[in-house]
Amino acid sequence: MRKVLFLFIALMLFSASYLHAQKATKGILVSIGTNKCGSGGTDSVYFFDYAAAAMSRAVYPNAYKPLLKIGPASTTNKFTVSAATVSFNPKDQKLYYFWTDYGATPVRTYVWRWKVDTTFSQVGSPGTALFLDSLHSYPYDIGGSAFDFSGVGWTLEFKTAPITGAHLRPIDFAAGTYLQYDSLQFIPTSGIGSKLYSVASGDITMLPNGQMYYNFDNKLYTPDYASWIGNPANLIKSTYIDTTILPTGTGYLVGLGFVDGDLVSSYATSSGTPTCIYRRLNPITGDTNNVVYTYGANLGVGSTDMSQVNSGIGAAKKLVSITATGTPNQYDVVYDVYVKNYGTVPVTNVQLKDSLGAINGNANVSNVSAVFTNNPAGFTLLGGYNGTTVVNLLNAGQTLVNYPVTNNNFTIRISCRLSNIISGVVYNNSAIATGNGWNNYALRDSSTNGSNPDLNQNSKPDDVGEGQPTPFVIVLVPTTPPCSALS
Repeated sequence: MRKVLFLFIALMLFSASYLHAQKATKGILVSIGTNKCGSGGTDSVYFFDYAAAAMSRAVYPNAYKPLLKIGPASTTNKFTVSAATVSFNPKDQKLYYFWTDYGATPVRTYVWRWKVDTTFSQVGSPGTALFLDSLHSYPYDIGGSAFDFSGVGWTLEFKTAPITGAHLRPIDFAAGTYLQYDSLQFIPTSGIGSKLYSVASGDITMLPNGQMYYNFDNKLYTPDYASWIGNPANLIKSTYIDTTILPTGTGYLVGLGFVDGDLVSSYATSSGTPTCIYRRLNPITGDTNNVVYTYGANLGVGSTDMSQVNSGIGAAKKLVSITATGTPNQYDVVYDVYVKNYGTVPVTNVQLKDSLGAINGNANVSNVSAVFTNNPAGFTLLGGYNGTTVVNLLNAGQTLVNYPVTNNNFTIRISCRLSNIISGVVYNNSAIATGNGWNNYALRDSSTNGSNPDLNQNSKPDDVGEGQPTPFVIVLVPTTPPCSALS
């Protein structure tokens, strides 16, 4: 019975941890695609809720069909899901849409941008909204663009396949800063992965932790884009991970997006028709796992390209020191609590709670103070925090930005005096960070022990095992009796 009871308790703790973990991050997939699973549907921008390998159409925003033109006088809508890609910029909080005109000489790619929740129209009804003119155009084929945290779009540029490399160029589209490309070198340089035979279908994405992936010709790569120097002679190593195993009935991987700790992929048939098939793609091995996609009749969306908007907050709590005061069973204890924005959008209404009374009772807490040791976010502390009757550490209504990255975090040092501490007993404590992400979604993260909220570095600081409380224990000192006492 003891083993069974232990297992039951462990499962309960696992379930509780999992339920809480779901609130620290929230992501939506952004898609350009066609409803009716690609069979005669409407080309539009669509949005999906995604959690725990299950996805469905998002309630907000609703789908819409952008109205895009080239040139001030044009009223011809250039929006299409063919030869197009979409990406979210965390710097200016806008969607960027790229369309390549293969009929032009030379080939030219046009770029538009708009706010994510812009309502051009409802699906199938263009309405009377004003057309957006293109932001820029470039005389080459942009196979895709992924924005880093600084708002720089890293663009893949291809020549005619088959190819043994490509170009990678950083562009600040918002500022119009156009930089020189470096050359991508596929690794290995021979054998499988050394050549792309088709670049007509694929996608590129940037994980919140800064790792870049792209998949073309059903081959998954990760480039060392940090080694870019702005010289075409410089070879950036692009490591081949694996060839993607295609689901039955599909011919190409066409979309990539990262939400809820998963790299999600979409697929088209061999003839290029988008499907309602989605998979989780393992970024380390290239293996795929199922995604449960729920949709109503004629409402399933086949995505030809994807991006993502992620909200997230994470907290970590570290024991800095514990010092005996000289009074029996009384100690001065110091903690550091670190909080960070783990998403691509600001987190509003941020609050940090730390109930020191939960350690050993309110009556045993005294001499409490809280100060910032690092505060690039520019936050302010709530006066009167005592860890017992006042457990909020921050003034209300503050926003933790995602950009610039250097300002997306803060650290608070909490000092307190704890009484009636019993040697050999483990005393645990956690801080709770809360806030509101995209579309006012409520976020909550229970701190994990140490200084890093995201132990597995997947930009989801609420995975099982990442909410461990911070312990301290006064170790019992063994006493060796004199030899005479042993006789």
